Amino acid sequence: MCDHQARYLLQEILASGGRLSTTKENVCYLNEGDIPKHIPAHLNDAIKTFSGDVTVTISNLNRYLNVYVGKYYDQNDGCHMPEPCQSLFLQEVEKETTSAEEAGCSMDVEMVIEPGQGGSKTPTKSVPVSPSRTVFTTPSVKHAESGSSGRTTTGSCFTPGKMPESDSEARLELEETDSALLDKYFVVQGRKLLELFNLGSSEGEAGNVCLKIHHGAIPLIEYVTKGPNPQIRTWEGQGKLGKGPKEKLFSGTSLACAAAITTGARWTKVNHWAKKMSLLLPSRTAFYKFFKRIRPAIETVYDRYEARTILDIKSAYENQRLEGWNIAIDGAYDSRGHSADFCKVLAVDLQTGLCVHTEVVYRKETGGKSGLMEKIGFHRILRWFRSMNIPLHSISTDRSYALKTEVDSYNAEYDAHIRWHVDPWHLSKCLDKNLRAVEKRKDCEAIHEWKDHIKAHLYHSIRRGAQTNRGEMMKFHFNTCLYHVAGIHQWRQNEQTGCITQCIHENLPDERGKAIVAWGSPSHERLKKVLLQQQFQKDIKLASPYGGTSQEMWEHRKTITT
Repeated sequence: MCDHQARYLLQEILASGGRLSTTKENVCYLNEGDIPKHIPAHLNDAIKTFSGDVTVTISNLNRYLNVYVGKYYDQNDGCHMPEPCQSLFLQEVEKETTSAEEAGCSMDVEMVIEPGQGGSKTPTKSVPVSPSRTVFTTPSVKHAESGSSGRTTTGSCFTPGKMPESDSEARLELEETDSALLDKYFVVQGRKLLELFNLGSSEGEAGNVCLKIHHGAIPLIEYVTKGPNPQIRTWEGQGKLGKGPKEKLFSGTSLACAAAITTGARWTKVNHWAKKMSLLLPSRTAFYKFFKRIRPAIETVYDRYEARTILDIKSAYENQRLEGWNIAIDGAYDSRGHSADFCKVLAVDLQTGLCVHTEVVYRKETGGKSGLMEKIGFHRILRWFRSMNIPLHSISTDRSYALKTEVDSYNAEYDAHIRWHVDPWHLSKCLDKNLRAVEKRKDCEAIHEWKDHIKAHLYHSIRRGAQTNRGEMMKFHFNTCLYHVAGIHQWRQNEQTGCITQCIHENLPDERGKAIVAWGSPSHERLKKVLLQQQFQKDIKLASPYGGTSQEMWEHRKTITT
């Protein structure tokens, strides 16, 4: 059978202008360059109707035909297949056809193409046996034997033309759909959805239908067409990313991975959300494989953005004649507690609000200690600024004094004079937490009305105190709220407010509507305990006058002017 196919292909090549070459020993052979390109192209087009995973290359075809040429081709007489070979082939075809008819089914004649060096799969597809009869292979079809009681055998012996319509439809069976898939949601491309409806209208009502999952959580529907020649056909919910026959990635899978990567979403979070939605997405392995492919492109874009950002920030400082940059550095963990796997440490310029640099630290780099990841990232960012020859004037961080130690160590090592400040946002966050705990008490309901105003007053005090370049003035301005909430707007000089002895606002009407927290009352004493906490008072003096990681808090509308 293979020799007859080779003979037919060789005749097509010679008729299309191809030729055979001859060695010094008068041995004929076929060069790859002498095979017209349309020959393998037509073969691949025919194979696509059966399987999209198999491709015939010119090299495969060349090796296959050279075996035939070496056996039967004579330079003088041309192609000559010995008569025994021809009769043997016809006997085998007749014998197998008779056996198939006795079993109640027809036989498929297979063409075997030797695999190439690249490890191509061996395609087994049917070819025309005679001009009036072409047999096609039906993949993965269960054939119910005549006279059997439900017993099935897997095979591809099926010829629609020799079987009545009712019998042929009964013999084409599909696997049952997994009931768990019926409650799942799939990402389906609109173009493919329209294609499904067009198939339904063109093919008529389908017989058996089976829902499966393709690689990448792509819905795959197998169905049996009704009519005199029923066939098993498939429909995929998404199109392939490329047009080549070897393309395996689906466009929806690639888009889901790219969206998660480029938006900074962690795959575990995305997958958790998908599970709650009963939405099937690509696996974690597929995500990281895709990330590995596009990582170089992401790094290239990031480097370009970083270089452009540095130029913009330098220009802003040069216009205002500032000697060093004022930056804020903060870390964000992928999960709370001590189970974090990595920490992203970010440096933001406070003059322009632009992100300057990012460092990512993994827990394995710290010996399994999650608490050290931010410190290591902070250390790397300081060294990065030095490698870029960028002078620093001040650094704002959270209330961690371990980071202050890093700044002091850097100053001593490189003879620098970087100032360390506490990010006002972290001070406000700490204040809000303590005020929430106090306002829940039965006799402290009035504090709830003042909570937002006290937080806004903290930012206002830092800004006013920064004008004097004295951290003590920040603390004095903030502590005046203890008198203001009690309805007292003038007082004697004391340790908490320093040289400030009155509010700077004009006379306020009594009908403002806010409850007064009476001086000396239990609620006022608890508020006083929160605001005058020793560590909190110390951190106010170190608050950054240049802003912090949450710049919008500086535009807070609610203020207490004292």
